[in-house]
Amino acid sequence: MKLEMTFRLSILALCFSSFFLFYVTGSLEYTSDIVNAMAWHGFNSQIPHWLKLSIVGPLQVSALVMLSFNLIARNIFAVLSTIGLTISIFEGVAAYTAVEIFIVQVYYLLTGIVLTLSFTSLSEHFNSSSRSKR
Repeated sequence: MKLEMTFRLSILALCFSSFFLFYVTGSLEYTSDIVNAMAWHGFNSQIPHWLKLSIVGPLQVSALVMLSFNLIARNIFAVLSTIGLTISIFEGVAAYTAVEIFIVQVYYLLTGIVLTLSFTSLSEHFNSSSRSKR
């Protein structure tokens, strides 16, 4: 029961942190020195921000559907998490405040917790829900 509660709390915290990370931080204003440095280093020059947002929306929905231990949502979440992580490598230089980098770390930690629990300790919950529908 404790693992299920940890799993569900991690999903909820993941959704809140990803909402803050991808929708709120995009509108923050930085000083001109940081903006000039980011422009010079190619900030978001390789991957447009809308592409990352097009992945985060379905990722959040699949995470919320995973609260009911849906096998398809788990697999979609795993694929979208992998795509999101891969895209983050090519985003270019980013400048984060202390709060933003903390949210980034929490987001990736929670993603790891959710994926680990869903494919290891709680995997039987996902399999049983798909078998009961047959």
